[in-house]
Amino acid sequence: MIDSGCTDHLSPFKDDFAHLGNQVCHAVVANGQKVPMYDPGKIIIQPKNKRAEPLVFSEVWYAPHVAHRLMSVPTLTSQGYKCTINAREFNIWDANECLVIQAKALSPDNNLHWFQSKRITPMDGSINSLAKEDSYNLWHHRLGHPFKNALCAAPFHVTGMPSVASPDTDTPCKGCALGKMHDRPYPPSGKRATCPLGLVHSDLVGLMPTESRSRACYVLTFIDDYSGFALVVFLHTKDAVSQHFKSMVSWAETFTGHSLTSVRSDRGGEFMAGTLQSFFQSRGITH
Repeated sequence: MIDSGCTDHLSPFKDDFAHLGNQVCHAVVANGQKVPMYDPGKIIIQPKNKRAEPLVFSEVWYAPHVAHRLMSVPTLTSQGYKCTINAREFNIWDANECLVIQAKALSPDNNLHWFQSKRITPMDGSINSLAKEDSYNLWHHRLGHPFKNALCAAPFHVTGMPSVASPDTDTPCKGCALGKMHDRPYPPSGKRATCPLGLVHSDLVGLMPTESRSRACYVLTFIDDYSGFALVVFLHTKDAVSQHFKSMVSWAETFTGHSLTSVRSDRGGEFMAGTLQSFFQSRGITH
């Protein structure tokens, strides 16, 4: 509500303020009563008159005792606004002679003028400032490098986002080129074991999200580099790796007639445990 007799802008709602101090003072109202008021803060509003830019009003006092939001005409004029009034409406113009607020009288016999606006919170203000930039590349980076068609369709599904013009070229940005680039095939290794059990690759897979029928949650693999022959054991717990690894070594050595020479793993905790390391050292196995 616009009040020509009000000394300062007032609001009884703390949530209106984008910034508010915490110092308390007292003001004397018409009936002589002293009421508390708080340090003047800042309020950001979006008038409902198709104005593109939000309005920022400083020097607004938080006054919990008042019944309505009051906009002070003297404060407006001191801040560079121009006010015009007639029997039906109250107009407020900025320094560039642009109409920023148009308030209507409640009735021809009523001198109170009201206008509707949307309160903008600090977060809304940040989003509003972002929405003013309609650069394709800028929005492409802000939204995590989406595909061109998805980005151009986003304004139809995201409130407050401006339209984004599709680029003339399909050249990917540097981030997309690096993030979507495939690794080149690794060249075949010229180093292979020369006899069975000369090198064994072993790994533990798990914890699996679904148990097997025997309630196993881990898979221990044992692959011979020379022949490609593989053994797989299903385990219930990780601490069973040492026992089953020794069993696989014993079976493989008996079956091939060769001794295990070297083991290659990811050096996880299950392979670096003291029991298995002691086994490697006692057998002269390189790990």
